[in-house]
Amino acid sequence: MFLFIFFLVSKVYALAPLECGEYEFKGRVLKSKEFYDVVINEKTMSEYRLSILPENILAFTPYLGRTIKGTVLFEKTPELKQTKVGKFLNLEIAFPDAIYPNKNTYIRKVNHVECQK
Repeated sequence: MFLFIFFLVSKVYALAPLECGEYEFKGRVLKSKEFYDVVINEKTMSEYRLSILPENILAFTPYLGRTIKGTVLFEKTPELKQTKVGKFLNLEIAFPDAIYPNKNTYIRKVNHVECQK
């Protein structure tokens, strides 16, 4: 019984929605159907995708297949599993951490920003 309750709690935690604000992230740039995505926590239940808008694809082409880190601004409430992003504030190549491989990707809130309608 305890194991079942733990599974439910961990599943809810993995799907916690993000709020408006400025976030630091580290993830891999991958190509989906016609867009590029920054994938965070790839192939896990808490996988999150930041979809890059078509007008920004050229800036992300050199990073395709690589791990990057940077800052992103959500001015509207992000979707649960995938959000289209227009404002990446900075980007740089990130090197994987060989000592802590499970901490290679993340997204964490840095500053709160009021949501726009």
